[in-house]
Amino acid sequence: MLIAFFIAVVVTLVGLRLAALGVQRRSAPEFMLGSAVALLQPGTALLSYALQDSMPGLIPFSLACVTAGTVAMAAFAQRTFRARVGWARAVLLSLAALLLYGHLLQLPLLLASGEPHLAYLASRVLLLGWAAYEALRHRALYARRARLGMVNPVIANRFLLFGVWTSSMALNSALTILIVSLDLRYGLLDWRVWVFGMARAISLVLLTSMWLIFFPPRGYLHWIERRFAQRMKLLEAQP
Repeated sequence: MLIAFFIAVVVTLVGLRLAALGVQRRSAPEFMLGSAVALLQPGTALLSYALQDSMPGLIPFSLACVTAGTVAMAAFAQRTFRARVGWARAVLLSLAALLLYGHLLQLPLLLASGEPHLAYLASRVLLLGWAAYEALRHRALYARRARLGMVNPVIANRFLLFGVWTSSMALNSALTILIVSLDLRYGLLDWRVWVFGMARAISLVLLTSMWLIFFPPRGYLHWIERRFAQRMKLLEAQP
């Protein structure tokens, strides 16, 4: 629990700093990302704590943080990768509405039995999966430009890390759906034990990805640049 609390505090501080920079620079994507960071991980940690220790008073607030953070993450992806695409805004609004509907179904179920609602989890998978897809798609576009030297390897790596980050959150929701379904239908697994353990492991992945995105060590950046330079030499040597 102490590890989860420490991770939640660090992530919250990072998110609040990003959101403040977004307001200062009048940058909507930066504000959205900071808001998502400041809401998602702390909300998830509080929700796990409330369910484990039977503290229903925390459930509405923590679930609201998870819901708002998920929408903010998808909104950041839309503004960053599909800013001028009309259908992307329509997809975002539709999925956000679906998540809010799932939220209304999820809250009473959590208060009554502590079990997740599959409609809520599925809508989170769709929103976070879309954000991950857009990040990884831009990473692939960057890779195609490598032959022309028109690529910043550090930015390309950040796209990759953001894709890993959002994919991990989407995977967490998808595995929760599977585990809960197996538990409720066949009684094979205790979903609480599996989900809480899985959430801690994914939290470490998220924290590592966030650290490398926002506070990358110089050695890590130099390693990325050296690898890119080596690849460019190999490409130039090819006939």
